[in-house]
Amino acid sequence: MKRLSIILSTTIISCSYVYANNSHEYISATSLDSGLSAVHRVHQLSLTNSTQGPFWPPSEFMDQHGDFVLVGNILARSPDGQILPRWGAAIISKNTVPPLDINGVEDFTNEFSAAYRVVRELDLSGPDKDIELFSVSFGPSNGNFGGGARIPKLGNSTYNLNSGERACPELFPTSAEQADNYTKESFAINRVPIWGFQGDHIQYAADSGLVEDPFDATGPDCGEGCSGENIVDSRDTSAYTLEQHLAADGELRVKLLDWNSQANAYTAARFTFKFTQLLPNRIYSIWAIRSNAMLPTPQTRRPDPLGLPNIIVTNKRGKAKISFIVKNPFPLPESDLSLNRIQGIAVGLNSSMQTWGACADRLGPGVTIHGVFNSMFWGTSLENAHTISH
Repeated sequence: MKRLSIILSTTIISCSYVYANNSHEYISATSLDSGLSAVHRVHQLSLTNSTQGPFWPPSEFMDQHGDFVLVGNILARSPDGQILPRWGAAIISKNTVPPLDINGVEDFTNEFSAAYRVVRELDLSGPDKDIELFSVSFGPSNGNFGGGARIPKLGNSTYNLNSGERACPELFPTSAEQADNYTKESFAINRVPIWGFQGDHIQYAADSGLVEDPFDATGPDCGEGCSGENIVDSRDTSAYTLEQHLAADGELRVKLLDWNSQANAYTAARFTFKFTQLLPNRIYSIWAIRSNAMLPTPQTRRPDPLGLPNIIVTNKRGKAKISFIVKNPFPLPESDLSLNRIQGIAVGLNSSMQTWGACADRLGPGVTIHGVFNSMFWGTSLENAHTISH
């Protein structure tokens, strides 16, 4: 069970996210006094653990067999034939049939026109908690398929399950050769390649992603370099399990700031995060999910950093704190013509020890960034929070 608390002035209202029988239920706070607009408002909630980012691909983690490990919204067919999300935990087949056009090509214009193929439901209190988590495979970006860059990797599944636009067009692909040929395998999370890492005797070709010998070792008679490399870097390569992933705890406190008495509204908000039980000495990043990120393809837009820099580095105990001040995060619909209202927060593990500025990843969801928390503000007091521009 995830506890969620909403605090307004001296009134405390408790809500719950209930995980039972594969359902995701919440009790909405209904006793908020909307007339207290002149009082500083503080909203506090527990972030929701998940392995999911967008609906397609179904998860940002795979298992050792290349199927998706999903804790989140399962797209399932209801008794009346509709495809609707239901909260649950399951292994989703890599050979799920996604939305298709009349020619049988992937078409994610309506993401709710295909259901996931569930291999089996997960028992999070039993042995399934020991499932080791892997990154998703990738590539190429271009090919005879619809949707975004291919996830899973071509040859690993029947269809492309990635609906998204290119993750960071300014970074990748930088050439036609990259677009047509670059692929990336699935790796255990603590073995996802780190660019420039010297300790595994391999490197990856920039245009294809294939393994190469770096020929970078030094020593007698090596000249410009011997096969392999000097072992100077090390990392924790222990298995990252579903139990570890779901043990992560995140608390968010949002305080509305900068009251504008003429407009009778706040103009900014401070977002303060407190994390425990994350992986120690690792990089995570925080992303704003805005209204325009929920538009249908191709109108949808990528999540953006809640602030810059949007990264946190955990300490040796897996703890971290960070705070951002965001201007006008909650505009009213009638003034939000660009659909910039923040509707939720996502927190991702950057498994490659790399961040990409304001891009979540260089390649795509689940390749080197993996959702840890995915919390929407619907059913909380933040759903009705209101700010304006200066």
